[in-house]
Amino acid sequence: MNGQGMRSGACMQKQDQQQKANTNTQSQLSDHVAPALLKEQEALFTIGELAQEFNVTTRTIRFYESKSLLEPQRRNGNRAYTRKDRARLKLILRGKAIGSSLSDIKEFLALYGERGEGEVSQLEYVLGRTTQALQELYERQEQLQQVIKDMEQMQQDCNERLAVLRPEG
Repeated sequence: MNGQGMRSGACMQKQDQQQKANTNTQSQLSDHVAPALLKEQEALFTIGELAQEFNVTTRTIRFYESKSLLEPQRRNGNRAYTRKDRARLKLILRGKAIGSSLSDIKEFLALYGERGEGEVSQLEYVLGRTTQALQELYERQEQLQQVIKDMEQMQQDCNERLAVLRPEG
C-alpha cells in the first residue's frame, strides 16, 4: 500500500471510531433523557397532591369531577390526575375566583379542544367575558363612590347637628 492509502485507511478507521463513540453517547443520553421526558409528560398527581397544591379540599376536586370538569384516569382504583387535569383545575379555580359560574367555566374549557385547536376561540371568549366583567365592576365602583360620598355627608351632618345639641363647655 502506498502512503496515501495507509493515511486514508487510518482516517476511515478514526472516523468509524468517532461515529461509534457518538452513537454510544447518543444512546446513553437517550437512555437518561427519554425516560425523564416521558415521566414529565406522563406526570400523574394524586387527589391529595392537587388539593394541597391549590389549597382546596379533596371533596372540592371530586365535586368538579362530578360536574365533568375534570376527568382523571384510574390507576389501581385510585384517581390519577395528569398535567392537563392539573391545568384544568387551575383554570377552574381562577374562574371561580373571578365569579364565573360552573357552566361558564365548562364552556370555556370545552373551547380548548383535545389538543388546543380551540385556543383562539378560548382567548376570544375570555376577552369577551373579561370586558363584560370589567364594565360591571366599573359601574359598581361608580355606585360605591356615590355611596361613600353620601355616607361622608351623613357623618358631617350628624357631627354638625351634635355640635348644636351638645354645646361643649
